[in-house]
Amino acid sequence: MGATQLIDIIESIFGPIFYFVLGGGTGLLLFERILFFLIVLSVVYIALSKIGPFSDNPTVVWVVTLAVSI
Repeated sequence: MGATQLIDIIESIFGPIFYFVLGGGTGLLLFERILFFLIVLSVVYIALSKIGPFSDNPTVVWVVTLAVSI
């Protein structure tokens, strides 16, 4: 019951934002898209932060990470 409530709270807070950014979806489909987005975001950020030219400029790392994740 606690996990379902957590999903509902997250969806009610971030749902409209992610609905627009990730292209729609409702219920668990939207929650799955949010989780997939966060996983891709973290993997790309870690990978880019370890590459020489990108590690010097964190702004570029974030811009490229968001572009790839979306």
